[in-house]
Amino acid sequence: MAVTAMSAASAANGRRMSGSINQGGADSSTRPIARHPRTHHLAHNIAHAAPPKRQQRTNHHTQPRARVVQRRPVVTITEGGLMQFKMNERSLFALLLRSPWWVSLLVAVALVLASRLLLPSDYFIYGASGGVPFLCIAAIALYKQLNRPGAARVEAVLSAVQAMAWREFSTLIEAAFVRDGFGVTRLDLPAADFELTLAGRVTLVSCKRWKAASHGIGPLQELAALRRSREAAEAMYVSAGALTGNAQQFAAAEGMRLINGADLAQLLRDLPLPRAQ
Repeated sequence: MAVTAMSAASAANGRRMSGSINQGGADSSTRPIARHPRTHHLAHNIAHAAPPKRQQRTNHHTQPRARVVQRRPVVTITEGGLMQFKMNERSLFALLLRSPWWVSLLVAVALVLASRLLLPSDYFIYGASGGVPFLCIAAIALYKQLNRPGAARVEAVLSAVQAMAWREFSTLIEAAFVRDGFGVTRLDLPAADFELTLAGRVTLVSCKRWKAASHGIGPLQELAALRRSREAAEAMYVSAGALTGNAQQFAAAEGMRLINGADLAQLLRDLPLPRAQ
């Protein structure tokens, strides 16, 4: 009986303790939490603050962006007013065009013979067809070389233009470009003397220094700068004298056409030379 009384007392004490705990938990969950005034103000500012702006990254060591230049299609205008694609001066086809015409013919024949000896008969036609482009180059080179002025004609033209005044020479140059189908406009600029137009393309021509015995890189740099500023497609430099090595390298790098020597005699073909000797 004593044990039974002790168990009953323990059970009663446990119920009282659990009731008090539950009552305390209920009071703590429903009772509002007292906040410090500063804490409440700080929480309100954080909740209503605007999101921070994303700062742009700046790098003072970053180099300025290079200007992207769109290269135009490499197309040039022939002396007869025809448009043609301009190839790299160091390419095989360009070298063959500057070589005697029979060199390209020999390359074509060599390709045909090599195809006959090395390829099966079923594939001979495919190998031999590789010589067709070289046959075309041989024909073009032959045509150009047959129409090139001879040494006597070149010497006569150079002697005549070196004895001319600027008015006579400029009139002759203008007549040559008009004959080839260009629209010609005279320019009163230090770097260029004519503006040519054909098929929507503009070409600047400099020829006022034609009498100089040697031509350096300076006038070519001025002409190249003017071509870029006026967004012209091409530039030509006409001279009776030779150009220095640096000037020729600069002209090749800029894609500038040089007209002197035999090219000048070809440009002035079929035109009267007032003071030809």
